Amino acid sequence: MSSDSPSSHPSPGSASSLPAPVTLPAPEGLPAAEAAASQVVPAQEGSAPASAADREVPRMLAMAQQLMGTGAPDALKGAAELSHRAILLLKQKPLADDDMWHRQLAAAWIIHGHAQRESGSPSGRTAAVKAYDEALALLAKVPTIINDEERHDRANLWTNRGRTYMEEESPESQKEAVRCFDEAVKLRKQLPLENPSFRWGLTASLMNRGDALTRQSDPAALKDAVASYDEAIEHLKQLPYEEHAGTRSRLAIAYMNRGITWQCHGTPEAAAQAVKSFEESVNLLQGDFEAKEAEQEGILSCALMNHGNSLLSCQPPVPLQALDSARVAMELVTDRERTEPMCGEVGIKGRHLKCRVLAYLLDHPPQGPGAPVGQDWITEATDAADEGMELARHWNLQGIPQFQPLAGDLFRFGSRIYQVSQPHFLAEFLLDSIDPARSPGAPVRDPYMFHIAGEALWNAVVELEKAVPRTQDPEQREALLEVLGDLQKADERLRELRETHLAPAPGAGPALAMA
Repeated sequence: MSSDSPSSHPSPGSASSLPAPVTLPAPEGLPAAEAAASQVVPAQEGSAPASAADREVPRMLAMAQQLMGTGAPDALKGAAELSHRAILLLKQKPLADDDMWHRQLAAAWIIHGHAQRESGSPSGRTAAVKAYDEALALLAKVPTIINDEERHDRANLWTNRGRTYMEEESPESQKEAVRCFDEAVKLRKQLPLENPSFRWGLTASLMNRGDALTRQSDPAALKDAVASYDEAIEHLKQLPYEEHAGTRSRLAIAYMNRGITWQCHGTPEAAAQAVKSFEESVNLLQGDFEAKEAEQEGILSCALMNHGNSLLSCQPPVPLQALDSARVAMELVTDRERTEPMCGEVGIKGRHLKCRVLAYLLDHPPQGPGAPVGQDWITEATDAADEGMELARHWNLQGIPQFQPLAGDLFRFGSRIYQVSQPHFLAEFLLDSIDPARSPGAPVRDPYMFHIAGEALWNAVVELEKAVPRTQDPEQREALLEVLGDLQKADERLRELRETHLAPAPGAGPALAMA
């Protein structure tokens, strides 16, 4: 990960709450290893004959950086080992120049920290923080910063340390991350910002700071996070974003993450502010500009999804415009939602948003000519639930299960809409959603799904058993009894699946029985 790249907000799903906003990583700047490379100090010409450390350490660190560039787990392990050997060699044979020795040993620790952090494991993050702390302690012994590049590199070190803490979930870790980004911002503001690279780095530190503050979920921190994004946006506007696609992308992400922070405030007034931020992001990317790529479409789809969610949270809600945003976002990722996880997330959350909007419209139908027909909404809602859960099953089969909580939410919505509006399709919907024999990748070990299915079955049976005695038409009565029979068979199959894949449910009721 680049030290000059802001991170994204986390986006966990929840079966019991609205989905988190869709987010996207920022475009990459310099790879982290390259950012550290300038701290590798070669032996100076005219100095004493080169020692083993003089000769071997630069070679080891350069090779470690090359290995890190591949991103492969074995290569990262090799980079960590090489940098560790360089550290041991430097400790055994210090350079003649103390300041140079401190700088080079710090560089070795920095590269070691990058290799550990990129492993993505909790132990790797712990080792990375230790490595960065060793580097900071060494650089503290060299208080004089010799040039702007060294100041820039030290800001990168603080940024990488902060991003390592930000990958932890605890509020304490986020607070420490903010402290690191504050140090990076302080250093970067001492740089000549007419240099675009230095201003670019400052925007990354400010955006990372906003992200870490947002993750604290504290009202005061959220206010500070918005201010941090505002400052980053002002600096990005001073870069050539109109001609440079990468800068335009980062500006769009800054507006989008600013909107996400406003969403976290959880008030209708904040939702209105979020809508404005998402519209700024959308406007940056919807127009024609040079070098438009799939990356911009990915950011645009995320911004549109967040835009729709905020419109539905406004007071009063703006459901039809929210529905339009969801539809356009889904269209942008149609070709990639089964191959790229981020696009899959947009596809699933887009369908979730459609279901929420359509549920609202069914309760609050718009008035006037041209208003959509209720049955059309029901069809679109059931299609969205079916498609969203099928997409989640697809990603389950790919070993990516994090979309299942959203699938559970879609299942709850679909079960309700089928039960109320199309009970003759309810049994098929329930089995298609849970039975792996019918749908590979079905979440057959998810107790929540069985709970929702059982509730939908019982409610449907109760309503149908009331309807059968009141029905005078023999054909209609027979049709209702057929639906009851299908529901009973579905209940039997669900009980088989529960007994096979789950522990018996406490206090499980008897099987469905027709009156």
